Amino acid sequence: MRAAIMTVVLAVSPCCALAQIGNPAGLAPDTSMEKPGVPAPHQTNYQDRLFVQLITAGGRAEIEFGRLAAGKTSHEDLREFANRMVDDHNKANEQLKSVADKSKIPLPEGLDPDHKNIRSDLEKLDGAAFELAYLRAQIV
Repeated sequence: MRAAIMTVVLAVSPCCALAQIGNPAGLAPDTSMEKPGVPAPHQTNYQDRLFVQLITAGGRAEIEFGRLAAGKTSHEDLREFANRMVDDHNKANEQLKSVADKSKIPLPEGLDPDHKNIRSDLEKLDGAAFELAYLRAQIV
């Protein structure tokens, strides 16, 4: 009897493994498939969308903070750094936007609440206090 049960269990086991195709938890219900478990080109999963949205939000914040710093600082090195952040993140966001558009990933508008709070705090400061807070924000 035991041998019969083990035979049935072993015979059915591969069927269960074959039913686990892809990453269904990460794919949206409307994801187009080329074949089972293989999304069609430019189909994204939830993790891809979240990554793109978070990177876009961070890039926009770097641009805003950099513009603020370039206008408020009296140190040329810090102004150059801030301008470099603006330029680099503008380029990166443009490239990311083209990928997001092809993949139909909606991008956030404006700053998220965390970055709005940081901007608000930075706007209240001047001189060395501003510069130190800006650099701390860059490290974080």
